[in-house]
Amino acid sequence: MKKLKAIFGSLLAAALMVGCTDDIDPNSQNENKLKEGDGEGYYMGLDIQMPTGNLSRSTTVEGGGSSDGTEVGSDAENTVTNALIILAEPRTHAFIAAGEVTSSRLTSITTATKASYKAVAKISATALNDYYNELTGDAEPIVEVFVFCNPTKWLVDKAVNWKPEDSEKTEWIDWEALVYQGQGANGQPDYNVGIWSPNSFLMNNVEITTRALPKNILDWELFDKAENPFHLSENNTVKEGLPNNGVAGRGAVKVERSVARFDFKDGSANGDQVYNVLFQADPTDPENEDKKIPIVAVKLQKMCLVNMCNKFYFLPRVSNSGRNGNQGARPTGWELCGVEKPWGRNAEGTYLDGNYVVGPYATQFSALATNWTGSEYSNNPYTYFNFPFFDENGTFNNGTEAKNQWDTYDIATVLKGANDDYTDKKGNKNQYHVWRYVTENIIPAPETNQINPITTGIVFRARLQGTQAALNGEVNEESWEEDVYKNLALCLDGKPFQIRRIDHAAITGVDNNGVSHDPILYYLDGKLYFTWEHMRQAAIQASVTPTWNADSTAILSVEINRSNGIYRAVFGDGPIPAGQKYIKDGKKGQINAFNFTDDRWDADVNSAEYKLYEKSCDYAWAQWVAAGEYVGTLTGGDPEKMKPITAMRKAMTAQNIYIYQSSLDPNQTNPGYYCYYYYWNRHNDNGLAGVMGPMEFDVVRNNVYKLSVDKVNRLGHPRIPENDPDKPTTNTPDESADIYIDVIVEIADWAVRLNSIVF
Repeated sequence: MKKLKAIFGSLLAAALMVGCTDDIDPNSQNENKLKEGDGEGYYMGLDIQMPTGNLSRSTTVEGGGSSDGTEVGSDAENTVTNALIILAEPRTHAFIAAGEVTSSRLTSITTATKASYKAVAKISATALNDYYNELTGDAEPIVEVFVFCNPTKWLVDKAVNWKPEDSEKTEWIDWEALVYQGQGANGQPDYNVGIWSPNSFLMNNVEITTRALPKNILDWELFDKAENPFHLSENNTVKEGLPNNGVAGRGAVKVERSVARFDFKDGSANGDQVYNVLFQADPTDPENEDKKIPIVAVKLQKMCLVNMCNKFYFLPRVSNSGRNGNQGARPTGWELCGVEKPWGRNAEGTYLDGNYVVGPYATQFSALATNWTGSEYSNNPYTYFNFPFFDENGTFNNGTEAKNQWDTYDIATVLKGANDDYTDKKGNKNQYHVWRYVTENIIPAPETNQINPITTGIVFRARLQGTQAALNGEVNEESWEEDVYKNLALCLDGKPFQIRRIDHAAITGVDNNGVSHDPILYYLDGKLYFTWEHMRQAAIQASVTPTWNADSTAILSVEINRSNGIYRAVFGDGPIPAGQKYIKDGKKGQINAFNFTDDRWDADVNSAEYKLYEKSCDYAWAQWVAAGEYVGTLTGGDPEKMKPITAMRKAMTAQNIYIYQSSLDPNQTNPGYYCYYYYWNRHNDNGLAGVMGPMEFDVVRNNVYKLSVDKVNRLGHPRIPENDPDKPTTNTPDESADIYIDVIVEIADWAVRLNSIVF
């Protein structure tokens, strides 16, 4: 943390606090006037305390910090090269004056415990005369002092050259920064990306800072030299009766960074970003969770930032609702530079006592959350965000990664980045790597406004992989599944499958004249199926109970449990069509498949039973195969030819079946099966899985969000959204009971916020 000591030559706004107690002639301010003219002015000094670098799965604590503590910022994050001071009137924040401090008037001062800058700047005689002339009676000359370190050119030009009318004097507190960073999509230029450039981080007041000025305007004649400024942070001793701005409650002006930071560390068990996802029980100890056999893994390869807000207020504010109000109206609890308060819960579970940080898009985000149709965003996803998650008109497509709409990074590269300076509660240091900086993104009340289209998030792209246990044939297969998982592992790893018997009931159709091709994989209730035949056979084996003849060589009749989940997913309310087989235990390398007949089956296409079968996934799959589209691309092309695959996708996703198709990686070199995990940045953890709390999914300035994927619970979202029963929509909430990944978030002031990501 650094402390900036500044002597500035321009006064901006005034704020109420305890001032000097000496008596003063009620008319002295109006009777006297400083000389004016080109170059005339007077000098002031100010101490500015640099951010301690608190970086904060954490919660907000009293005072606005994080339950995960703080992190010291780097020199590049604390350096000041120039500054802007705005002086305003107490309570109203009405603009008085502004002044810039250039690098030539900044002097670095370092002590054993802190670093600071001494800055010198001039305030014009005209500004002082106007301010003192408006004081009435025995009013104390108390001002609010606002400091911006490393301000943008827009902010400096606007403030220094601004001459507002009386009705405009409070407009400046709502000034916003427009930020665009990316590939110049839609012809947008790069704005203000320097707000997080090394040695040039934009910083703003942490709190309202009030300071006393000389009671008599003529006392300013004592401060007409830069070497002898009036102190806004120290005692003034050149004359008796001058205010002491070094007393408790005054002193240095505290600032914080105007942006947040994301850090990332490898949370995988072996340090390779590989996570075992699907398991089988160990046949020797089926009740022992620690001995489960992994059969499918995923490797995280890419991470993409989405929905980085393209605006933020130069000065932060808080309110009870996360809104400013309309046309100047301020809701109860609205406060400029107010402290974020933690939320509590009473015995009935009602949230109370906390508040919201306010963002410039509060009104628009409330409208988007309740009525997406016809919104401004739907016509242009860049309206509110850099790297928008959704395409135009609220459509979603993982292909946006390839279009550079998302801000995409190789995880291997991120893990080679600069180390952080954070020590966790176990004493571990430098485990995280600085990823990137982001703008503040705040979603107003109620909690249900926290939805995917407007929340800042990270998309992880992963590749499905086989496990060594599956490749070694160590999995516990049913006899009818012989060699399925070994060949699934080979397929996932991009290796040729072993040639299998043409009569394998679970995987017929995979071989094509002895040459393997990439099959379509299906995922339901925690199990991945190697082709539709595998899944259909699993449904038959799970639901059919045969009655055998005397020597068990033929099936006399069957009892079918049509209520179990996999039967309904495959056959719906319909019967099992003719031509299917039931597989009985046999010797290894031998298939004992027996014909059976479902007594409900009726091949008459006009019959009621057949009509029920027509609504099933098995029927949709059979129609797709009959159309000659069994092998080859399943996207694009003639809409008429796409009807069978479209119908199949619709039928299967309606039954909560996930469809995975192989594809080339973005480099068009490595075919495989890819999936996506969506993580929405958590600012405040309410500790309730599946239940969103106030300010839970936000990004707040001067926080470091330290991300670690600690566990992956299931396969991710399919690459093709139409294959996904749970694809994001414009009203998808940020949190649900269906957790894909476990992300630990340590939110460090920078504040530290630790996010353990569990998918």
